[in-house]
Amino acid sequence: MSPDAAVVVRKEAMRARDAAERAWEAVDEAKDRPAQISSGPTVVLASSPGMFQGFRRSMQAEASFARGSALLEERKYKEARDSFAEATVLYPEHDQARALLGWSEYFLGDYRGAALTFKTALRRQPTWEGL
Repeated sequence: MSPDAAVVVRKEAMRARDAAERAWEAVDEAKDRPAQISSGPTVVLASSPGMFQGFRRSMQAEASFARGSALLEERKYKEARDSFAEATVLYPEHDQARALLGWSEYFLGDYRGAALTFKTALRRQPTWEGL
């Protein structure tokens, strides 16, 4: 290996290690943050036809998020990405799921997808250090 190639490999390894550290910090931060499922009104009429459907979707989103978090810790990035994507489809305001979706995309080498996901998350949470 040429000296220039060795330098490039060393730099890329350091970047990957730094990215991994940031991802694990984001996972830890997401664990410590209380889940914020409901952003709507706290009083809902019992006759509201979508009340139970919305509740069920938010519960499914939380289950997908929990599954994705466990898979991310196991370094099963593809499965984690799928779970986080499902959580954000079910509940688009789930910022933690969106952030960890970005990290799982990053670890899969989908840098463009990760950048788009991070930008979307940052529009909603511009001061979040987990990104």
